[in-house]
Amino acid sequence: MISLLHFAGSTGSDFNDQWKVLIYDQDCRDIISPLLNVGALRQKGVTLHLLLHSDRESIPDAPAVYFIRPTEANLKRVVEDCSKQVSVYLFLSFQPVSYVFSFLLSPVLF
Repeated sequence: MISLLHFAGSTGSDFNDQWKVLIYDQDCRDIISPLLNVGALRQKGVTLHLLLHSDRESIPDAPAVYFIRPTEANLKRVVEDCSKQVSVYLFLSFQPVSYVFSFLLSPVLF
């Protein structure tokens, strides 16, 4: 997840210099909290950090970095955010990864 905060954009600009929104679920907030304080997040360019299932406005000028568990409810919320165009870019980091593939393949398999 931290490497996503250092991501270099395709335009060659340093993604670290661009303001970002960090969106996480409750479990991933518990992972981040002891590792990165607000000052450290700001140094990475994170101007706003929000819980995934909280009410929020669209922030079209800032990319969103999602750090979430790949549960069905979380993935549905990400899809909802995409349909509402909450952000100009969206980057996903899952913790852990295993459930994602079964969720994404379920319409194909069943």
